[in-house]
Amino acid sequence: MFHDVLNVHDWLYHYEVVVSRQGRDQILARVPSQLQAEVAIAQTRARVEVSRPTIRWRRVRGTHPVKAAELCTLVLVVVLTLPWFWPRTILSMVCAALIWGLLTSGTHWRQGGADDR
Repeated sequence: MFHDVLNVHDWLYHYEVVVSRQGRDQILARVPSQLQAEVAIAQTRARVEVSRPTIRWRRVRGTHPVKAAELCTLVLVVVLTLPWFWPRTILSMVCAALIWGLLTSGTHWRQGGADDR
């Protein structure tokens, strides 16, 4: 039941905006949700003349860094309720560093490039 509330199944996937050119797929962006994929498609169509069948989104297995940062934020909120000062401080600093790292790394990957790990 709790599994359905957090929609954990969707956290295991991300979406790629793909354009087909001469029979080859090129990834334009990787986004965390289907709605953001639709928005990226609409923005791409507005900037570039692209026909409807050549641009699409596809669901791919793998956690997007933004979704992982959201999970770390939930952990951070729980950690801030701990009654002990030092464990709360250390764990909150670790969570904040993880969130910052997840949100700032992989910008090339999010824009459709190869994995930069």
